[in-house]
Amino acid sequence: MEFNPGIILQSRLGSTRLPNKIILDFNKGKSILDIILEKITSEFKNLPIIISTGSDQKNLNLLKYSEKYGVSFFVGSEVDVLDRFINSAESNNLSHIIRICSDNPFIDTFYIKKLITEMGKNGKDYISFKNHKGIPVIKTHIGMFGEIVSLDSLKKIKSRVDKNPKYCEHVTNYIYENESDFDTMLIDLPDKILNRDDIRLTVDTLDDFLLASEIYEKTKGMEFDEFIDFLDLNSNRYINKMVYNIKNNNK
Repeated sequence: MEFNPGIILQSRLGSTRLPNKIILDFNKGKSILDIILEKITSEFKNLPIIISTGSDQKNLNLLKYSEKYGVSFFVGSEVDVLDRFINSAESNNLSHIIRICSDNPFIDTFYIKKLITEMGKNGKDYISFKNHKGIPVIKTHIGMFGEIVSLDSLKKIKSRVDKNPKYCEHVTNYIYENESDFDTMLIDLPDKILNRDDIRLTVDTLDDFLLASEIYEKTKGMEFDEFIDFLDLNSNRYINKMVYNIKNNNK
């Protein structure tokens, strides 16, 4: 089968903990969605990029971002994200999906490229990164990494889970829990954060949003290692707050 990957940006405005979080002013008039789209459209000019959202009327406010950045826009089920991803991929003739969550302003394109390269070489069902405990990074709070999965694997999941919300809302959970049924690869996270359980850069709450916004303003343009060093040098201000937020927000 031809390798035809594309990026699907999982997006919606109905977050219960912080509604509209991805389109709020995050940094000098730019939203988190602006920041992510600027990164991926400049780094992946030859890949299809799709904003995939749910059918709730408020999500149509995201259409202007697809027009602004020249990316595709797909509306599917509000609650069955697995079905939405399958239909988004099929509509854009994708064989593999690079899944990025739209609440991760610090997503690192270098490591997205690594996923694509590894999938192109190895032809797995699923590839992502893991921490020192072997936990897939998508189940952590780090918020700097994505994952890549074949469309065939998502269809396989759909054929098995019926409408189980645990697997329909969280697209790749079934793979983690049934790893022997899939050909997977989990790559160690970079040494700098391999053993870290205290970094939370995903944005779920107002506290997350305000902290991430401050960090973003102070670290724009930093390379990965320099960025982590900055957090550690200012651990009383940032890491301690992240640890508190991790304890109060299940992943």
